[in-house]
Amino acid sequence: MNIYLLIILALCLSVVPVFRKVARFDRFWGILMFALGLGALFLRFYILKDYPFLGFFNRETIYSSAILLIVPTIVFLFFCINSGSFKRRIKRFKKLLLPYVLFGGLQQIFFFWVFTDTFYYLFRNIGVTFLASVLFFTVFHFTKWFPIEKFWLLLVLFAIINTWIYLIWGNIVPQLAIFGILGSTLYTAFTDSNQIKRRLG
Repeated sequence: MNIYLLIILALCLSVVPVFRKVARFDRFWGILMFALGLGALFLRFYILKDYPFLGFFNRETIYSSAILLIVPTIVFLFFCINSGSFKRRIKRFKKLLLPYVLFGGLQQIFFFWVFTDTFYYLFRNIGVTFLASVLFFTVFHFTKWFPIEKFWLLLVLFAIINTWIYLIWGNIVPQLAIFGILGSTLYTAFTDSNQIKRRLG
């Protein structure tokens, strides 16, 4: 068993409790979160030759992957955009969109290229890896914050779809863009605070 894989898995699991303590990215817990995540990412690329990515861009399934992810996304966006609060905060949404697309893409890389790949190469079992990946994604995102509680079934659904697209169909490209859009829409529709200022100061 490769020691690097064990270290990467330990780093990934450590990120979850640290992430829950992060109030701002430029303070201790935020810096520690990025240090752990980037450390795991660096080690993942270090062993890439021996443990290639399980998914990236699969031409045979890319259209199916996009459709499978876009359909529930449209339903979610419909409920968010039609809320009165979202319409009042459209300027904030425009400011949040690009940072959240970038951060959301980075999260997907962490979830799949780092955690899911590592878990699979350690245990060599697609079924167990699928369940672990869904659980990791769900636990990472699930909080007592009202919108997350309200849409927890949708969160689990996205975790399953995301993992299926990556682990079974071999794609990560659709997830890289769409989850940032979901995040920025969620924060615009259900919070009064400016998340960029709150996280970065």
